[in-house]
Amino acid sequence: MSNTKFFCAECSTELKDEASICPQCGSNKRNIYLEVGDEITSYEQLKIKSKSKQGNRKRELKYIKGHEKSVSHGMVHKERIIDETGDKYFEVIKDIHGNVIHKCEEKLSEHRNHGSARKK
Repeated sequence: MSNTKFFCAECSTELKDEASICPQCGSNKRNIYLEVGDEITSYEQLKIKSKSKQGNRKRELKYIKGHEKSVSHGMVHKERIIDETGDKYFEVIKDIHGNVIHKCEEKLSEHRNHGSARKK
């Protein structure tokens, strides 16, 4: 978005274009005012990771909620919970209008061959 205005340098009368002579004073000197703008959008994402030790094994709880860039859908809203202690996996991904693109709720022990673990 841009906006350009031309004014006479002598009497400050607004002119129709850059080439016109001032109708008030006849001067050909110009002041040019150029207005330029842009839009910035920010997104946020919250990641929480909790670790506890139970016996010989470390147990983790991972929580992700917020916006993320998707190759196929652009900006999406993602919520994911990975609970090793409770053997739970939950993930829901929505587009910017709130429509569900993907939803998965299952036991973590059954959550195999997804994402980067998928066999090629």
